[in-house]
Amino acid sequence: MTEEELYEEASKLLSDFQTLKEYTRYQALKKALQEDQDLQKLLSDRKRLQGDIKYLQGEKRAECIRICKKLQDEYDSSPLVINFKEAKEELLKILSVLTEASL
Repeated sequence: MTEEELYEEASKLLSDFQTLKEYTRYQALKKALQEDQDLQKLLSDRKRLQGDIKYLQGEKRAECIRICKKLQDEYDSSPLVINFKEAKEELLKILSVLTEASL
């Protein structure tokens, strides 16, 4: 098989992969997640606080950690995030079958 033929086969495989319902579901959920301002704010607030933790001591540090955990729990419990993680796992299972296949 020539390099050009290999490239064509890879392009076809990618095109076929992108038509899978699991892939389109994953992409739709990913986009919705990126566009959800409330969830993005939870993430940015948590990241900002995590950056501050190293400068805090004692009870202020413990409180900051508790708030970060609360923000992460709130993010993780969102139905959109749950569905996105499930879609991602489904897609990774499909990919693992492809990568483990011996051709």
